[in-house]
Amino acid sequence: MDSKRSVIAFSFFNKIVRRRRRSVPSSDLISVKKAAETGTSPSFFLSSLRSLHTLPEVVSSPHRNHVHSGYDFNSVRDLDQAHELFDQMLRARPLPSVVQFTKLLSRTVKMKHYRAAVCMFREMRIRAHAPSFHTYCVLLTGFFDNGHIEEAMSLYSKLGSNGNGSHVFGSIIIDGLCKTGQLNIARGVLSNLIFKGQHINVYTYNAMINGLCQEGKTDAALDLFRKMGETDCLPDTVTYTIILQELVRVHKYHDANLLLDEMAGRGVYPNGRTLTLMNDLLAHRPGDSRLLKLVQKIATNVVM
Repeated sequence: MDSKRSVIAFSFFNKIVRRRRRSVPSSDLISVKKAAETGTSPSFFLSSLRSLHTLPEVVSSPHRNHVHSGYDFNSVRDLDQAHELFDQMLRARPLPSVVQFTKLLSRTVKMKHYRAAVCMFREMRIRAHAPSFHTYCVLLTGFFDNGHIEEAMSLYSKLGSNGNGSHVFGSIIIDGLCKTGQLNIARGVLSNLIFKGQHINVYTYNAMINGLCQEGKTDAALDLFRKMGETDCLPDTVTYTIILQELVRVHKYHDANLLLDEMAGRGVYPNGRTLTLMNDLLAHRPGDSRLLKLVQKIATNVVM
């Protein structure tokens, strides 16, 4: 399967390269072919990341979005279909909006044809489409999904100075770093966001807290959980469930009991996973009548 994808990706690169042969140095063409064969990133692509923030702005009109709203991106099943639709969109007049291109880019990333998605991204930029906020989100997520951590951090460093949505980019980075075991870097990114006064949403906190729990850093997770109470971002059901699961895992049943009490006091509704953890807690403290009443109280508001 991997070899088939590599062959298809190589064919995709060749088609794009032939279309741009007059404007691309021969050394870059060699780099593209070598990258497609070896699975590495072309050097000129990495260097192009340094200029992402200097692209011209393109304003999408309602007419443009209406004309090209009929594309069925979910029907794209393989790279050949993605390439065919991409070429069709490039030939269309007026050109489809950056929103439409981003949808195709996202579909290509979901099919795990990441090298081809990067090539589409570069071609879209060359055709005068400045990447949108969502385009960058798709690209950052794709980097992590395919293990390209260095490229993700390189792109993020260019986007970090842009105040528009930088906290969302930070959330993607922190989540990706935690999932790949890069906790120290993730904590550094979070500290930097807080230092700059950026708004930290509950999704970002949950990603960081979950990452700490996955690595067995219970005290650090609890410390960050408590710090949330000092901000305007309060813990939600997911946050409490992550902490509850960790407390049960390390046999801190008394602390878990207190956490449930806090949930009830704040009116935080549990979900199905929380209910399962409460049952586990009851199994370890069968004679605790107070806990039983607390669980019964919370369970009446369970959100499935």
